Amino acid sequence: MRLTGLTKEIRTAFEQVGYVNGIYFGDVYELWNNEQVRYVAACVTLEQVEAVGNLKQYVFVIYAADKLLDDQSNTTHALDYSEAAIDAALNYLQYQAEGIEEVQTNRNYTPFVQKFTDTLAGYWVNVSITVQPDVTPCED
Repeated sequence: MRLTGLTKEIRTAFEQVGYVNGIYFGDVYELWNNEQVRYVAACVTLEQVEAVGNLKQYVFVIYAADKLLDDQSNTTHALDYSEAAIDAALNYLQYQAEGIEEVQTNRNYTPFVQKFTDTLAGYWVNVSITVQPDVTPCED
């Protein structure tokens, strides 16, 4: 598996969470600053790739957030939904996805409330996913 296959698995992992309505890959500040974002939203940003012996370790920052009401009275609910979405996706990747050797299990969730196009509350977490790379450089 390489990055293309891994991003497909990550998308599938978030699709398993029934209330995640938007899954994005790239720069969170570019992708969430528009009116087309669907919430609860997840955004996955690739930070680095490291060769570890004959394995590849992909390091991502995963964001999950929900839109806040004007009075922000739903902040704790948005945080709960975001945390649960990340948990469910990472558990899927760790225990059900094909071709993944390891998912980092020491998770440090950093909460945020931030204004993009909408004001959001959620978490971001650094995650390392280790795979056995394919001999061929590309996947469909």
